[in-house]
Amino acid sequence: LSVYPSYDFFKHLMSTSLAPSFVPAHVNDIALLAGALASVVACIGLAPAETCRIRTVANPDYYRPMGFTGTLASIANEDPMKGWRSLYSGFSSILVRQVIFGR
Repeated sequence: LSVYPSYDFFKHLMSTSLAPSFVPAHVNDIALLAGALASVVACIGLAPAETCRIRTVANPDYYRPMGFTGTLASIANEDPMKGWRSLYSGFSSILVRQVIFGR
């Protein structure tokens, strides 16, 4: 998931949904909010990838041979109660970092 298509989507959605007299006076506000919402959408795809990256850096001998999809499956199967939700265990911290710093 990328930030840019989502940014355009949210910017267009807000620009067409809000009152026409409101939009010109709040162009910067709309752009900032669209960027923040786009970052949230991008984090949905980024969180599992970031979890895999952190695990691979911490224990490269175990995770690197599995590749990306193998690492995803391994992490998801570590805790049967959480399953795939465990890939999003750091979602809130990634979300804060992405929205604040816009990376």
